[in-house]
Amino acid sequence: MARFLEEAKQLVNRTIEAVYGEWGVGIPQDGSVELTDEFMVNREEFYKWPKPSEQSLDGMTRRFIHHIMTGDSFKLVLGGHSAAAGHGAGFNASYVHQAGLVLEPVFAHLGVEFRSYNFAQGGMGTFQQALAGMDLRGKDADMLIWDSSMTERSAPMTNFFFRQGLLAGDRAPFLYSGYGADPSKFEAIGASVGGYGQLGYSPITTSDEQAETLPWAAR
Repeated sequence: MARFLEEAKQLVNRTIEAVYGEWGVGIPQDGSVELTDEFMVNREEFYKWPKPSEQSLDGMTRRFIHHIMTGDSFKLVLGGHSAAAGHGAGFNASYVHQAGLVLEPVFAHLGVEFRSYNFAQGGMGTFQQALAGMDLRGKDADMLIWDSSMTERSAPMTNFFFRQGLLAGDRAPFLYSGYGADPSKFEAIGASVGGYGQLGYSPITTSDEQAETLPWAAR
């Protein structure tokens, strides 16, 4: 198991490095990038992620180990508004499904089936579906994301969404918040929680010609 977990850690690190590479701050194994002070500062600033508490990290770690040992499916579930649903970009291009495209092969190498579900809907948000508990979103969600700040700005709405996720399913999901929601209060009852960070750096485009030299995601 120790060897397996070490290989799993390296696999995850390679995946993270690939994402960095898409934005021009990756470190190729062939040494083709000069690691200047400016480069390292940009890499450090690339993404500002609010690190979860030790309790939440421990809870997610235990969840991962459970899925690896049992072969259970890992389910990422999103509730939100039109932007989260991918309106204007395409449903399959929504970020939860793009996360699925990245994570599915990683989990597959660990013997776990990864599934992403987008239950966001334009003009309404999460409240209507949350009235049905988790019957619509799935009672076995492992990570539940709220992203509905355009349509649901009040704390009671987000509180209801997270409460239903914890109480109305067959397992307590990791609660993950988009901008405008704070599930941290649920840590007091043992829940694992986290939240979005923000993009801190991307290469600046100065001309059409220079843009052609940038990594695809950064153009």
